Amino acid sequence: MKLLIDKNIPYQELFFGGLGMEIENFSDNSFNIGDINHDSIVVIRSTYSTHGRPISSKIKLICSVSTGEDHIDKSTLSRQNIPIKFSTGANAKAVKDYTISCLALLLKLNLFQRKIDKILVIGVGKIGGMVIDILKEYNFSYDSYDPYKESSLKKLDNLSDYKLITFHVPYTKEGKNKTKYYLDAKFLSKVNSDAVIINTSRGGIVDENYFHQQDKCKLISDVFIDEPNISAKFCKKTFLATPHIAGHTQSSRFEMTKMAYEHVIEFLGIQNNVTALPKIYKLEVDETLAKAEINKYGLPITLILNTYNPKEDSFSPVRFKQVRDDYNKRIGFDQIQINNLSDDVLVRKITKLGFNYPL
Repeated sequence: MKLLIDKNIPYQELFFGGLGMEIENFSDNSFNIGDINHDSIVVIRSTYSTHGRPISSKIKLICSVSTGEDHIDKSTLSRQNIPIKFSTGANAKAVKDYTISCLALLLKLNLFQRKIDKILVIGVGKIGGMVIDILKEYNFSYDSYDPYKESSLKKLDNLSDYKLITFHVPYTKEGKNKTKYYLDAKFLSKVNSDAVIINTSRGGIVDENYFHQQDKCKLISDVFIDEPNISAKFCKKTFLATPHIAGHTQSSRFEMTKMAYEHVIEFLGIQNNVTALPKIYKLEVDETLAKAEINKYGLPITLILNTYNPKEDSFSPVRFKQVRDDYNKRIGFDQIQINNLSDDVLVRKITKLGFNYPL
């Protein structure tokens, strides 16, 4: 049995190196999954689509180091009895960090004010739920909408009530509540002209062909249609574009590879636990400044933006694939240990964001 693994998957030597298997790396832009002629386990990223490709019968398991699943032709794999596993939920904390960092940036730029503006969270699964927990802790005014889960709204009638709308939904093409082109001309006609929308879900949530023709609202987009060959015209129209890295902190990528590894050893019926953890960074916080910022902005924006500022990940559309493939330096909130706080309320608020504080 061979292990074929995308060369850009991080921490692979740490996890898979001790299995004693023959390991072969591949590049997703040249890998042909139909040409495999030996029994193999294949570990891919979301950048590799199996749609429209013949799948070798020699494949015994496919693991995708991703939470999204729309790049996989599940029906074909099912017909061939090839199991598929995903790293579901492993990047939720990172996407939450990204969303809160975007909010901190908007607060700093005075494009959102906690005391007068309201937030709408669309999709209250794991990520949306984590965002909502933070909004509650920091006393932001918000609503939530999800047709499948408990939320504050039953339907979206008054989109003009919200200054910030953030999407945390799966990409679905069919059904009453399909999310393909959710953000279309009809949706945009109902939002305020100064609204800001964050999309970290999938590129197809936004109707890009329509969006780049309008001037009504601002969009922060981490995802795009036809990745990696994304539209430069659409990117230029966004307020901020980042190269599909909202879920890519060091800790989340560690967890995603770890989950794929656990799927592999479960399939092989072996035990080979890896106990290493991503690096933890110690940080001292100016307690007076943090309190003042929470009072003024609603969040400790200096702490958040010094940890991660999404503006620093702006990129040229022609370099999308290269930038995303090489992206490995971002630190997650959960990798920061705060050591010097004396106020219990501030400790609670900062740990609610995801930062660590020693007990």
